[in-house]
Amino acid sequence: MDRKSDGLLRQFKRVAISFADFKEANDIVSYIKNNKLYAEFEGNFLVLSALTNSMILAYCKPFSGNDSRNQIKVPDLPTTVLKVLSPDELSLHKFLIQLRNQLIAHSDSQAIEMKFAIHTYGDFQMLQPVRNRSSRCLSPEQLDLFESMSLKTALACSYFT
Repeated sequence: MDRKSDGLLRQFKRVAISFADFKEANDIVSYIKNNKLYAEFEGNFLVLSALTNSMILAYCKPFSGNDSRNQIKVPDLPTTVLKVLSPDELSLHKFLIQLRNQLIAHSDSQAIEMKFAIHTYGDFQMLQPVRNRSSRCLSPEQLDLFESMSLKTALACSYFT
């Protein structure tokens, strides 16, 4: 295969992989909404936070730098895909990237509020770190925006093929 064809094939792979990531994110947000998981928010918090984390990770994959360990790299998705987003969607996109980078995929010490409790057992004291939940759920309004933007970015991938 000549160099140009190889480059085009690698670009096509990135677009196809990104489409699948955006589709997965859209499937998850649709599942949350269709099953009305927010109706029992407290009872469903653990499931909602797990689905939200998965949804955000899937959405952010195309923007997270890829193939860093591969010898033959597939290029990142062009940021021009973001042109399909409204200003509110673009703002949510930036928030989700930050959330992914600081709390979901990593434990950023500046983003995590740590508190400590001292437990006394007789003459023995123990300092225990108490961490607030790093898992978050999006608001219903953010879910609506997310549903729209995940669909738009998936469809935008078809423009690159």
